[in-house]
Amino acid sequence: MNISKTRLTFPAPFLLVTTVLVFASGFRADARDVQHLSRAQPGGMPGMPVITGITRGTNGFTVSWDGPSGDYQLFQKPGLTDSQWHAIGKSSSKVARSLTTPAVAEGSSVTLFRISGPSPQYAGSQSCQECHNPILSNVTHTGHFGAFTNALFVAQRGQTDVSCLPCHTVGYGLPTGFINASKTPQLANVQCESCHGPAALHAANPEDPVTRPRVDLSAAVCGGCHNGSVPARVAAFHPPRFEEWSVSPHQSVGDELKADFAGRYGSRYFIPTCGACHSGTVREALLEGTSLPTGHEAGAIGIACATCHDSHEQTVHNNVLNGMHTNRLTGFVITNSQLGKFYTNQMSSPLASLVDYHSTGSFATDYNPEINACAQCHNDRGASANALDAPPHRSSQYNMLNGTFREEDTGVTSNQPANHA
Repeated sequence: MNISKTRLTFPAPFLLVTTVLVFASGFRADARDVQHLSRAQPGGMPGMPVITGITRGTNGFTVSWDGPSGDYQLFQKPGLTDSQWHAIGKSSSKVARSLTTPAVAEGSSVTLFRISGPSPQYAGSQSCQECHNPILSNVTHTGHFGAFTNALFVAQRGQTDVSCLPCHTVGYGLPTGFINASKTPQLANVQCESCHGPAALHAANPEDPVTRPRVDLSAAVCGGCHNGSVPARVAAFHPPRFEEWSVSPHQSVGDELKADFAGRYGSRYFIPTCGACHSGTVREALLEGTSLPTGHEAGAIGIACATCHDSHEQTVHNNVLNGMHTNRLTGFVITNSQLGKFYTNQMSSPLASLVDYHSTGSFATDYNPEINACAQCHNDRGASANALDAPPHRSSQYNMLNGTFREEDTGVTSNQPANHA
């Protein structure tokens, strides 16, 4: 397919420098087959290289880094007094951004590294419109697209607060990024490049795979902004979402299940079944109807932000608890009108539902987007309270709250589901 576009031109990329002092103990770097952002950065996807790990071994150091799409070159020098930097390996755009350096001089206690990376060229979402208009049309109606202009942000003096701008604009503080509302209005608000990285080079040459913006399900992409590290005067508007998620069981796939995913029966059994509720990459593939990840990638991300929230959509849900509802089994009356008759918060499923739900078959046969977001996984899976062959998996909360599942008084101690009563 031939694509005719007006080509954008930019100055030559400049050198982005990251200096790291490394002592004998070193730092830990986790190996990965597909690299996901592991360290939250203000603004979302970083526009410049970020050192994510350094490990000292017998043959030198293994350095890992992250950043936008493009070519990187690692440099090293053995001490502060040395004037010359030495290139390590070749310039590379490989997905797993890590490299092992040659052995360092015996007795050396400090080594410095720097990385030459792609120049962060931002263009604004209007450059995405030609090829991605359906998605962009949805995004422009979400809360992200009004992050700089909404009345509350303006009233809190956010438009001129340097501590707020990295998360409420695109590329603030970086070359070609947001400067102010009069000079760079096209880069105000949270836009495509906030989560996918600088995209001007991609817009100029969409056929080049090296500059293709990143698509990453990692919660660290969201965590750079959705956290509690904000000025005290606006703390009430910024709950510590990323901090709460980071200490929850949702933040990773369990080690035992990771082994199952990578084992002999992983692709055939564990990934399509267990992965639907335990793996962010697997569930996303099931929701999108794409090929399931295998092995390491299936266990790379737990239930992350994007598993329940969709940054590209503004789904409107009916508030089933708006008013008074009586539980048909218990007679208990539920009243809730806080959200109003309709609401939207970019969640893929509603906050509440009253329909009984059991995930008893395959994802294709069971998935129901109208069921409460938590209940998609936290349900009894069709088991009875004292079943031995198909236990409730310790996740029968939704059915118990709806009054359709209970702990039976049999006089026998049970570890499921009494712990959720």
